[in-house]
Amino acid sequence: MAEPSPTPNAPGDTDATVTAHLPHLRKTMPDNAFTAPGRRRITPWKRSRSALLAFLPLLLAAGSLLPAVPAHADTVNGLLLWYPLNEASGTVATDSSGHGNDGTVVGTASWGGDQGLTFDGTDTYIKAPDNIMAGLNSITVSFDTWIDSTQATPYFLYGFGNTSNGQGNGYLMASGSNFRSSITTTNYTGEKTTSPGTALPSGTWTHVTYTQTGTTGTLYKDGVQVSQNTSINITPGAIGGGVTTADFIGRSLYATDHYFKGKMRNFRVYDHALSAVEVQADAGAQWEEVEELAEYNGALTAFEDPKIGPVIIFPSDYTGDINNLQHPSGWT
Repeated sequence: MAEPSPTPNAPGDTDATVTAHLPHLRKTMPDNAFTAPGRRRITPWKRSRSALLAFLPLLLAAGSLLPAVPAHADTVNGLLLWYPLNEASGTVATDSSGHGNDGTVVGTASWGGDQGLTFDGTDTYIKAPDNIMAGLNSITVSFDTWIDSTQATPYFLYGFGNTSNGQGNGYLMASGSNFRSSITTTNYTGEKTTSPGTALPSGTWTHVTYTQTGTTGTLYKDGVQVSQNTSINITPGAIGGGVTTADFIGRSLYATDHYFKGKMRNFRVYDHALSAVEVQADAGAQWEEVEELAEYNGALTAFEDPKIGPVIIFPSDYTGDINNLQHPSGWT
């Protein structure tokens, strides 16, 4: 687990507190909303703001930094693959999950640092390692996407599986044209699909999450559930008997389909289905409200650790109950 980046006061300082720097936060919006580099601005949750407390790790400073234990630990544990896609150059999509599942960037690609990898819609895609879903009975696929307004259809955002004679031959996929995720052990005729029946927007960052466990597949947009299918009888590990050699991001498993045109970042695959609260945490915190919560409860500051999410730092002489934070007036 990565450590946050606050700097404790040196021993002997009279004010034994922890000062947290905020390298992952910057004020960029006129209405005082906060965004993190490499992440889009989050719109207000559909759930109550008190849900923030379900996944905020809290630190009480006492001269030195205490380790943060996130309530949403599963958004770190169980990561099989994590491509931040924030490189400056090269042909390697570096895996930050710790499993060494680096991907190969194929075709004409443009790196944008915090703005992710740009796919040109002609030949750009990422080849992930073979057999990425082997042995999985459950899965979560999560990523940020920015779809170009000139994207041609049909296309895949990603497809993990196999091909035969230019056709898909067992795969898990997602598409934005008719926003959906589908799984099959054959081709399109055997797809089990989860879809709200509406397209993803173009020209803006959207967070997409698909979870599957048991017979239930759930599709989320910006951390909010938009569709669910409770009649899925195919597990990810059943595709190809665990052998998949066409594990693509930005490319369809059908030769006549179009390539993805747009940008992606923060692409993750988990070996289990995240809960609804974990999906919200994975999609990103509402920084305006995290800051409001921290300020209202007398905290020193709040910031986002790149692996455990939002963290609130309190002074060493804090007398309140960090396990029972008070909500600002007007919260529900």
